[in-house]
Amino acid sequence: MRSTRARNTRALAVAAVAAGLLAGGITAGAIDVSTSDKPSDTVANAAASRTAPDCVADREVRNVTFVKTVKVWPNKDGYLISSWGPGQLRMDYKMEVASKVSATFGMTKGKISAGVGFDVTETISKMNGVSLTMEKHAHYTGRAGEVYKQYRFDAYEKRGKYHWFSPTAAVCAVRGPNPWVKVGTGTATQFWQMDHRLTKGRLAR
Repeated sequence: MRSTRARNTRALAVAAVAAGLLAGGITAGAIDVSTSDKPSDTVANAAASRTAPDCVADREVRNVTFVKTVKVWPNKDGYLISSWGPGQLRMDYKMEVASKVSATFGMTKGKISAGVGFDVTETISKMNGVSLTMEKHAHYTGRAGEVYKQYRFDAYEKRGKYHWFSPTAAVCAVRGPNPWVKVGTGTATQFWQMDHRLTKGRLAR
């Protein structure tokens, strides 16, 4: 008899939680549990907002701003060449460049790409070349450089409480007028173009 009463009480508790969530205007999002609690926890404990584990219903990128242009002169094969002038100094090299992001804050790189406006996973690998004019009777050094555009962005999370309807069913329920919380600031760097420079050294004797 006691066992039957316990089961009935548990079923009523689940129904009450479901009705309360719907009546309270709670929105549900993708489950993202940031706690060690598991579905085996009792419904009575999980239903109480004071003890329900935190969760993240959504994440997004905000406040994207341009920071600076970054120029890199790497010591790669073919990126550095020297010769005596006058004449043309021909550089042929294989460029291998990639856009990147400093941190994802739990977001997919696809979502960050959509937020900053370019593909942070883009990679470019191809042959490139340039001819530089050496005007004097001197020793010249030619270099190839990579130019990037760097952007700053803020990462936000839409936080809520993890509510269990049963031992295996739950939602991330969001309450309040401002559930969004800033969790960090990252940078995203986009490859822009190649650059080249020619430096004159000592004169020929």
